[in-house]
Amino acid sequence: MSGIFSLFYAKNGIPNANISSIKSFQNIGIMFGLLPAGYLADKVGRLKVLALSSLVIATSFFILILFRNFFFFSMAELLYGIGLAFNSGTLLAYVTDLQEQNEIAPSSKLMGMQVIVLNLTTLIGGNIGT
Repeated sequence: MSGIFSLFYAKNGIPNANISSIKSFQNIGIMFGLLPAGYLADKVGRLKVLALSSLVIATSFFILILFRNFFFFSMAELLYGIGLAFNSGTLLAYVTDLQEQNEIAPSSKLMGMQVIVLNLTTLIGGNIGT
């Protein structure tokens, strides 16, 4: 999605140097989202945090639709990063919980499949969901 966002920002009159600044807010959002994601997943539940991540990502897209300036583009990227952080770590923890509940012993093949499924669900779910 990064390349698509950059084209969107350019089409809306944002200079290239500012696009890089806007994109940096996604990384800041990821950094801010990682710690609370684990805490919230443990306290309120993995599925609730996954739903929250979808809501945060959808909100970021809603901001992109409504507002067309540097500040709001930056805020949308920040929220998008937070949503991504909530999604990725929580999804991996949820899959691990399911393995434990079903008494599936992790192996290298299983771990490889887990990463593949995690990446696919994040890509497909994130793009279709938003």
